[in-house]
Amino acid sequence: MRLVSLLIVAAACGEAPRPAPAPPPTPPPPAAPVVVTPTPEPALPPADPRLAADLASFDEMWQKVADTFWDPRYDGVDWNAVRTELRPRVEASRSRDEARQVMAEALHRLGKTHFGIAPSEDAMPGAPAGDAEPGVELRILDDEAVIVGAEPDSPAAKSRLKPGMVVEAVNDVALAPVIAAAAKEKSSLTPLFQVRAVMNLVKGVAGSRVSLRIKGEKAPVELARVPIGRMVSLGNLGNKPLVYEARMLDKSTAYLRLSIFLDPATVMPQIEKDLTTFASARGLIIDLRGNPGGIGGMAMGITGHLVDVAGQKLGTMQLRGSSLDFVINPQIVQFRGRVAVLIDEMSASTSEILAGGLQDLHRARIFGRTSPGAALPSVIDKLPNGDRFQHAIANYTSTGSKVLEGAGVTPDVIVPLDLKTLRGKQDPVIAAATRWLAGKEKP
Repeated sequence: MRLVSLLIVAAACGEAPRPAPAPPPTPPPPAAPVVVTPTPEPALPPADPRLAADLASFDEMWQKVADTFWDPRYDGVDWNAVRTELRPRVEASRSRDEARQVMAEALHRLGKTHFGIAPSEDAMPGAPAGDAEPGVELRILDDEAVIVGAEPDSPAAKSRLKPGMVVEAVNDVALAPVIAAAAKEKSSLTPLFQVRAVMNLVKGVAGSRVSLRIKGEKAPVELARVPIGRMVSLGNLGNKPLVYEARMLDKSTAYLRLSIFLDPATVMPQIEKDLTTFASARGLIIDLRGNPGGIGGMAMGITGHLVDVAGQKLGTMQLRGSSLDFVINPQIVQFRGRVAVLIDEMSASTSEILAGGLQDLHRARIFGRTSPGAALPSVIDKLPNGDRFQHAIANYTSTGSKVLEGAGVTPDVIVPLDLKTLRGKQDPVIAAATRWLAGKEKP
């Protein structure tokens, strides 16, 4: 409105030119027939409340991507065409689950991580009907579910289960088809999806029991499902279990483990306190194996205790029309010894930002296996039908200009999954990191 006013004022200023003599009037042309185009009546909302809510959810989902996807060309995807093609399918859907599948297909066209629809009754897509578990840690090796460890003091830790054992079935459900189904579309995320598919069978309601059939053994292992860690929440993410460990592995090696980057108000002061206790340690292990990510700012906060030079960063977010650096603010409490970070195929998002940034800054040596490459900053919104919608709002590059999405962080020292090594007396990844921290291997 301000621009229009200025134009009007400018046109009124100065002396107006004198008008020329008016030409003789000309007869008007014959009147043309008037054609009245009827105004179409607005479309009525569907009579079915479920369908109306799902259509509104599809429209809101589509619009949020249109407004916030960092590349206005959507990496070559015709986002308008996606709406034209798929909205009628939502309109023709016969159930909410069918509508969700269409919305998920729309997001799948983008070919990126951190886009998904979470059913309103769950916290995230594919979540089980309960967060309790026996505490067994599984990974996939040669299309089999292999035990790699157990949560301390958990039912699994107190059972006869050992690292290197292969789980063939959960509650009489054979795992081979489950693992194969989760690998239909091969990508860097496949191992993560496979483990989650298996764990969805293992998890359940607290107080219930789960039966694991072990390869080569006749009797199954019966375990109780219990809460692991403590439950924390963040906005529309819902409740998530958090496990934090801090201890000395030996006289010179400190160990920190964080299962998810949440609850900074509690976790960050605790990390500072523990790092003060570990000040005399020669080396520090930060274990991020299995950590799916969380609040990105916590990665900067942790790095502030490891880097004492101001002006450095972990990486950069590229948003629509702007960018934001993950700036490191050095803290008073500093750990000055060697740092080893442990990652694997389940270490995603903020875990990758922390590991990749410390690697680029040459402040830490990374041990384990390549992370999945799911490192896009995202938000979770609630849709009109009650479902949760996670969508990435930025691309991310590390401080070394590496794009982690789809590539992941490659460890400096790769420790592959191996049944024989797993069956040894010590965690093979921790063992490799400890040798380096002790100066027994070259950097």
